Formats: sequence, C-alpha cells, structure tokens
Amino acid sequence: MCYRRWKLCLNFVEKEPSKLILGSMRLLESDWTLKQWVEFFVKIHGLGIEKIHSSMEYESFDLFRAIIQMLNDERPDVCFDHIVKIGNPHFDEASFQYEKLLSSIQSYCTALNTDKIGDLQWMWRSNLNDDEKRISLFQKETDAIAKAAETLKREGLIDRVLCFPYSPAFAFAAVEADGIDGLAVYRNINEPEYEPALARCGELGKDAIIIRPFAAGSLVNGEKGSPKSLFDESLDMPAIEAAIVSSSNLDHIAELVH
Repeated sequence: MCYRRWKLCLNFVEKEPSKLILGSMRLLESDWTLKQWVEFFVKIHGLGIEKIHSSMEYESFDLFRAIIQMLNDERPDVCFDHIVKIGNPHFDEASFQYEKLLSSIQSYCTALNTDKIGDLQWMWRSNLNDDEKRISLFQKETDAIAKAAETLKREGLIDRVLCFPYSPAFAFAAVEADGIDGLAVYRNINEPEYEPALARCGELGKDAIIIRPFAAGSLVNGEKGSPKSLFDESLDMPAIEAAIVSSSNLDHIAELVH
C-alpha cells in the first residue's frame, strides 16, 4: 500500500504541486503492456505529476487498477494521490445516502490499494432533466452532506469534496454549502459557462479543478492556440489549481508541465 505520509517517495524537498492531473479515461486508446504503462507512470511522476483521476464507470478502470497494482509492487517509491468520482444519489435515486457513499469510497481504496482518496469528485445526479428540483433536494440535505464530509475526513478516508454540478445553477448552490470544498467543472475557451461559479469559488476561498481544458480534444488542432497556451488559459482564474488531461503522449505532457 502506498502511504504518502510516510514519505516512501524519498522526495523530502517541498515543491509546487503540478497543475496537470493525469486522467485515466483514455488508457485503452494505447495498446501498451502493463510494463510499458508502469514505465509511463514512473516518467510522469518524474515530471512532477502526483495526482491521477479515475472512475469505476470508465471502461479503462480495470486496466488502471492493474497498472497501479504493478506500480505498487515494482516501484513503491512512486506514489500518486487519487481523485475519483462518485454519484450519490445516482440517477435512479432521490436522496443522499451516507452508507452508500462510504461503501463506494472503501471500494475505491481497496481497488487502488490506498488508504485514502485525495479528492472526491462528488455528484448529485438524481433527475438531471429537472435542475430546479435537483437543487432543491440537494439544499435540503446540505447538513447531512457536510456531516458526512466531516466524518470521512476525520476518519482519514478523503481530503476534500469537490462537486461536479452538471449545471452552472447547481454549481452556485454547491459552492455555498459547508460540506463542499470546491468545484470540478468543465472550462476551456469554448466552454466558459462555469466561470461565474468559479469566481464565486475563489471569493469563498475554495478550490477548483477543471476538466477537458482542450474541449475533449477539439481544440488540439492549433487553430486557437498552442496546447500550452490553451492549457495555461484554462487555468487562468484564482480558484483553479489544476486541470485534468487524459493523454499517453509523454512529450505532450512534458510540454504542458513545463
């Protein structure tokens, strides 16, 4: 098991965290062996990337879990913090359920051979077609969610709760709630819808990570700027601390990191 707090990574010099979080969703697009993936993860860690985003809903999750297992076995000095996404309530549910959330977090910890999930990307799904009702139901349970977040942190199972809101209106409601530490939202030059909520996030001293800074790859042709300039522009708000990028191109990652 990889315990960052024990400093197994043998890196005792404090450094600024990378603004790039590796996304695991597209791992299956590369026909690599587990050994090649382990080598890749070792190299990105050497570039300063220490956070990886994953989800059991991704088809790539079984591969990702196998990579992490081999990495832990062969390179226990290379440690990553995990960001995972969990919907609670799910699409067919109408209320928040702490026991289900706890069970989901424990399942992730077991699958990823870790004692803690760094950031929980939490989602109130319910009925996405009725945003007003979804927000109303959420606001009725903010105390229960705050209590759940406090308990999970106290027990050392998570560090933060970042809300993926599905809508700007829900983002505003979520960022005001005590149990929500920040946001995880889309942002790039074609998708600015969450910028007002991100601004409010910064005003409250909360944090945010952004998803698909290249608009799911549609911006990488260079017509609207270089990948580096697009990446930097997507991060250009005070509350935003990092962006999730799904890529197995080491040169591309190195360019963004530097």
